[in-house]
Amino acid sequence: MCTIQAHMSGVFHFTDGSIPKVKIGDNIEIDQTVGFIEAEGEYSPVISSCEGEVKEITTNENEDIEVKNEIFIIQSEGC
Repeated sequence: MCTIQAHMSGVFHFTDGSIPKVKIGDNIEIDQTVGFIEAEGEYSPVISSCEGEVKEITTNENEDIEVKNEIFIIQSEGC
């Protein structure tokens, strides 16, 4: 298993309208944008550091998150 964590504090969003929302069961790739963190009016992409199937989403839309909070749990052979 691999986790994708917040790289900064802010408000989590699954999409900014430019990408489809990542869901449980989706397969993601390394360097794929899987969400956004909004801070001070700016949106910073959350980039996947591993590939595999999304097994769990541990945060909600518009939820405040802190640095290193888990956002996604990915089943991956590479982690």
